[in-house]
Amino acid sequence: MAIMDETKLAQIWRRAESIRTNDAGPFVLVVGEVDYWKKTGRALPTGAQIAFMNFSEVSADLLAIIRPNVILSPLLCLSFDCLDLAQILQTAGFRGSYRVFAPDLPDPTVIKAEVSSLGPDLDFDVFITQLPDDGFCH
Repeated sequence: MAIMDETKLAQIWRRAESIRTNDAGPFVLVVGEVDYWKKTGRALPTGAQIAFMNFSEVSADLLAIIRPNVILSPLLCLSFDCLDLAQILQTAGFRGSYRVFAPDLPDPTVIKAEVSSLGPDLDFDVFITQLPDDGFCH
């Protein structure tokens, strides 16, 4: 993993601290190719209960600050897959729910088993979507 310069790290920390200012209600963190999504004109919802971050921004320290109840991500992206994120979540001691969006899969239990082997303490499941394969991937 690349080391971030201190300016970029400070920007991420400020953003994370401003994301969640109270503990009222559930909080959802969506991890994906956020920079790409914005460049392609996708409108990302905003609000006090949801945040979007690039995979490269996710760390144990960041998760301790924003304390998401649910984390959503694509099954597979250009820069990461659900196994990469599951390892971070397991190491960080994440105790919320981790769900991935995936196109129709022949056997989602294979993915569940792989994630369970990397993150035995994770509450993990796969949501099958009708979106095209690149709906969340890029």
